[in-house]
Formats: sequence, structure tokens, C-alpha cells
Amino acid sequence: MKPYEIFPKRVSHHAVAEQLIQAALPYDEVRKKSQELLNQKQAAPGDRVGYIHHPFCEKLCKFCSFFRVLKDEASLVRFLDILNESIRQFGNYPYVNATPFDAFYFGGGTPTTMPPEQMKRLLQTIRESFRFADDLEFTSESTFATITEEMLAVLKEGGVNRMSLGVQTFSPRLRAFIGRQCHPDEVMQKIGMVRKYMEVVNLDLIYNFPTQTLKEWENDLHTAITAGVETVSVHPLVPVKNSPLSKMIEQKEVESMGDEEKQYEFYTLALDLLLQKGYHQINFCFFTRSDRERLRYFRHRFQEGDCFSFGPGAAGNYGEFLYFNFPSVEHYNQMVESGEFPGIVAGEFNEHFKLAWAISEEILFGTRVNKKRLSEHYGVAINQKYEKVLQRLSDNNLIEDSPDYFTLTPLGLFWAHNIGELFQATE
Repeated sequence: MKPYEIFPKRVSHHAVAEQLIQAALPYDEVRKKSQELLNQKQAAPGDRVGYIHHPFCEKLCKFCSFFRVLKDEASLVRFLDILNESIRQFGNYPYVNATPFDAFYFGGGTPTTMPPEQMKRLLQTIRESFRFADDLEFTSESTFATITEEMLAVLKEGGVNRMSLGVQTFSPRLRAFIGRQCHPDEVMQKIGMVRKYMEVVNLDLIYNFPTQTLKEWENDLHTAITAGVETVSVHPLVPVKNSPLSKMIEQKEVESMGDEEKQYEFYTLALDLLLQKGYHQINFCFFTRSDRERLRYFRHRFQEGDCFSFGPGAAGNYGEFLYFNFPSVEHYNQMVESGEFPGIVAGEFNEHFKLAWAISEEILFGTRVNKKRLSEHYGVAINQKYEKVLQRLSDNNLIEDSPDYFTLTPLGLFWAHNIGELFQATE
């Protein structure tokens, strides 16, 4: 069997939303449970991270799968006023300040579409409302069109020490195709600018665009390496259903994306080249050559502990209580203003899925899964419960198994989401 034929189709996400809908609580119970948890003085064991989803963008990309809206000055100002107040209110709960945050993340959308003075205000609100570890990892995403020296200075002053930049591709042809504004020369210039302010810089690259060639992908990787950044992340293109790009493909305006064989060619090219240039693979998509890259937010998200998430379309959890916020700016604003819980769905996974989800997350955000720790934490003998799954993975060279751990091979990292689904499907 060829490596790209182990599973019929490569999946790119886990069915957490579907599982949470099945476990959803009635709204009155959600509101009551949320208040009970937030008023506790004892925090859940584990690490704590925070996330802010800033949905506004200057321009909507054809392929993006995240909730976002076109920037409108009046809507932006109203949202930021409510966001600041919501953060202050959360900071007053005993549970929230029972333990410090060790990672915080600004995502979107494009956080840097807000004016620098608004960013300064938001960062000050966050600092005044929450406790942070001395070695906090604080990340902000950005596109290149919204990066300025003034914004970078505000971010650094506010504690941001890591930036994730959505390059996607350096190819002028493909940048025009996906609607990116900055020319590659300007992109390189701004990468250098960001590196002067930030301890760690990650470049997001996408492969498997329609019409993208292996040579274009190789050039993208070489350019990212030349930029000197600490981290490069590589992601297969998965356009959201009903997105402009999906509709263009359905209507045959552009050719379809590559199949699993083509994706495997892109992935192995990145793996070989980045390893040759001194990067090592942290998980299924991140490669780094710096010990300053801790990837705390991604390692800790949805594992034991908390992820406090703010903004429309954001997902988070307090311990085992998970929630998805309304993917509507105005609806989210109205819910927060009225003191209501702004989630569209919230609940707790059943005991089986809690363990399967924990295994899936360790698969995604590392290369080694600690079976011994998870078995002790969940009171389940993983080697017995998942004996057939582990044997299948070993037989297909997807993992290297031992009594206490299993480690994903490079091929296993390519199929990371599929492997997680195997655990989720085993009762």
C-alpha cells in the first residue's frame, strides 16, 4: 500500500463541533453552570491559555474557513468597546484569576486591523484583568497589509512577543489568485521589520492551491527559510464549504485541488527541505529551528486546563465545560451587553469522547502521546481499550509504540487528523 493510500481521504479537522452538539446543555443550564464554575475559587488542574477572536478583515480571502467580516469602522468600535468590558467582567471572577495564564493568542480575522490606539487600550485591559506567568507566550496574528512600525511598537509594549504572519504563498501569481495585496518584496521587507520587535516569528504557508506546482511550493519554502524566521508552519488548503473558492471549483472556474497523492508530494517536499535546513518538526504542521519557540497556546488548547475565549466564532473551555460563541458580531455584542452567556452551543463530552479527544489533541500538538499519563488521568487502560487501533497504526508505520508512549512517524504526522478519528470512533 502506498503511503498516500492508507486512508481513503485525508481529513483536516476533528468532529468536535458535532460531538459538542450531541452533548449540548439547555441554555438555562449553560448559563447556570457557567456562573457556578466562574465563581469557584479553585481552578481546574492543568495549564491556562486565553484567546481573542477579532473577526474583522480589510479583505475577505477566497479560501479562509474562519469566521470573519469586512471591516466597518462603526462596527469595529462597538465590538471593541464590548470586548474590553467583557474582559474586565471576566477578570472579576474568582476562578479566572485563581491561576495565571501562560499563553495568550490574538486570532481572527486580522487583529491588526484595529487602530494602534485601540490595540493599546485592549492590551492594557487584558493586562489589568488577568494574571500572567512571568514567561508568558503572547501571540498575535497579522496580515502584511496591516503591519506598521507603530503597531509593532504597541504590541511589544503590551507584552506580545510572538507573531504569526499569514504569508500563505510568496508566488505573485498565487497571491493574486487568493487576493493577497502585498507584493512578495514588500512581504520580505515587513518580515524583517517584525523580527526586530518579536522574539519568535512564525510564517504560515499553504500548499495544495488549485494550479499550484511543486516548484512554486519549493520556492515558497526556500523564501521562508531565507527570511530567517524561527518557525514555519505548513497547512493543506481546505476551503470552507460555500466559500468563494469552493464555489469556483464547483463551477469549474478553476481546477480542483490535489488529491492525497499530490498532498503527500507537497508535504514530503516540505519535510525534507525544512529538516535539511536545520528545522525540526514539533507537530503535524509546525517546524522550528529555535528553542524559543514553545508553541504553548497550541499545545495546551483543549487539553486539561482552561482556554478562555472571547469574540464571535471563538471556541473555549473552563475545565471540561466547552463552548462555541455565536458566529455573529452583532448577536455576540447583544448577548454580552445583556449579561448573557454568548455561546451558540455548550456542554460536556461523554467519558469516552473526553479520553479520545485528549489523545487526538496530543496527536495534533506534539509528536509523542503519553499513554501512561492519560490512562492515569482518565482511569482507562489505553493499551487495552485501543489495542486494535494501536496495532493498525504500528502495522502501517504511522506510530512507534511502547507501553507508556506512542510516537508519530513523519507519515503518521501527515495523517494526524485521520489517526485522531480512529480513537474517536472506538467505543
